[in-house]
Formats: sequence, structure tokens, C-alpha cells
Amino acid sequence: MENNYHVDCLGKAVRYIRNSTQRITKFKKCMVASDLESTKFLCEDLPTRWNSTYEMLKTAVDLRDIYFSYKLEDSGYNHDLERLPEHSDFGACEKLVKFLENFKTKTEIVSSPSKPLAHLFFREILDVNKHLWVWDCDPTFSTMITSMREKYDKY
Repeated sequence: MENNYHVDCLGKAVRYIRNSTQRITKFKKCMVASDLESTKFLCEDLPTRWNSTYEMLKTAVDLRDIYFSYKLEDSGYNHDLERLPEHSDFGACEKLVKFLENFKTKTEIVSSPSKPLAHLFFREILDVNKHLWVWDCDPTFSTMITSMREKYDKY
């Protein structure tokens, strides 16, 4: 799946920066220097949290310019990672974020303990089906959507 290539690249960059307080400090300095008005910071992709990939990608895409500034501040970043995130990685992940955002919203609605209404649940599930059909036309997502559709159809 082509998206894995881009997601993996951004995930490795996030882990690299988050694994050292010095790197985190340098990244935050780059954020301040860029005058970026953001309260967000790098999120790691955690396999035990269903929305962590979305959160990691959303934050990384929002902070994309900082990654390019950061590589000038940390020489190890250029050498320790197999591949640095490029504009194409951020572009592909931005598209993936748009795709995943619908699932995040639907999951929050269906999982909400304050609104366990059957008619709401049914509408959201049907909307997921529609969302899969709309995005299935995009060859970048076709393999992933086929797998998702198989899981969806079981229900």
C-alpha cells in the first residue's frame, strides 16, 4: 500500500524527535521561530489507540514547515533516519487525513455514551459505506478501501 510508505516515513520522523528531550526542545524552538500559532505538538502512532494514526498525521501535516526547518537544526536528523519526510509525504498524508477524518468523527458519534440512539447509529454506519464508495475511485486508496470494505461488509 503506497500510503504506508508515507505514513511510515512521518512516523519514524516523529519517533526520532520525540525520543530525545534535546530534539523536542530544538523542534519547539523551530516552532517558535516560525511564528506558528499552534498548541499542537508531535503525536506518536500508538497501536493500542484507534485514532492515534489520524492524530499523528494531522499534527504532522499541520506542522510540515517545522520539519523542514528542523533538519537545518539537527544534523543527526539528516543522518539517523533512512529517509527524511519530503513534500510528497506530507501531500499524501494530508489526503489520508481527509479520508480518515470522517472515520474519526463517525467513531466519536457512535461511541458517545450520551447519545446511544439507534437511528443515529444506523445513519452513521450508512455514511461510512457512502464514504468508502466515494473514496474507492482514488487509486491511492483502493487497496486499503477493499480491506476496509471486507470488514464493513461483515457487519
